[in-house]
Amino acid sequence: MKRCRFFALVIALFSSMLVMGQKIQEKKKATSPNMPTLRAGVSFNMVNGSDATDTHALTLYDVSLGYQWMINERKCRVFFSPELGFGSRGWKEGEQNEWSYHATVRAHTLRLVLAQISFQPQVGYDVFLDFHAGGFVSYDYAGRYTRFKGYFQKDDRIKLSEMDNFNRWDAGLQVGAGLWFYYFNIDFTYRHGFVGMISGKDGFSNNFVLRVGYAFHRRPKTLPPGVSRSSLWYY
Repeated sequence: MKRCRFFALVIALFSSMLVMGQKIQEKKKATSPNMPTLRAGVSFNMVNGSDATDTHALTLYDVSLGYQWMINERKCRVFFSPELGFGSRGWKEGEQNEWSYHATVRAHTLRLVLAQISFQPQVGYDVFLDFHAGGFVSYDYAGRYTRFKGYFQKDDRIKLSEMDNFNRWDAGLQVGAGLWFYYFNIDFTYRHGFVGMISGKDGFSNNFVLRVGYAFHRRPKTLPPGVSRSSLWYY
């Protein structure tokens, strides 16, 4: 009697696994591979070049809205993934203390990544690596240059729009690597600009960005028989 119950339990578990597997496959077919994404994090902004020897890193913010169009769905998924970003760039210079002269440049930036390709090999169930590279253009729509004269003197604050030698446009390349786990993402990206930040000086924007992200998977208008729209959000 116990043996019959055991075999009945095994058959029931096996049947439930088959049903669950079929349901997962139906959901995967019903889910569009294209997806909008949102990433946000911190950026470590620097300037490199022969005229940037006295500069230091400045920690600011980075937010981007993107969309991933799948162009290959084989072993390694390949996406075309443009982005629209809001971030920052800048640097510190001089001794960073309240008793001596130093300065800080903070620029708020609108960035457009027009051409970017993302390679996403699968390494587990709904776990994908993400290697991406692309070109960007950016514009500093606001910002300020702050010069600290010393503890007993009033600081100088100058808007970037009042600085004739500051290049508010930039263009360059970005490369990154990350990990997708279901809808969630952690990403590390490096950006390098090719336009000198100060006219007549050798100094280029050079940023490291650490972000976390989320993918909003699109749902199709028509679903396979027996699959409801609400059931796509859980297994």
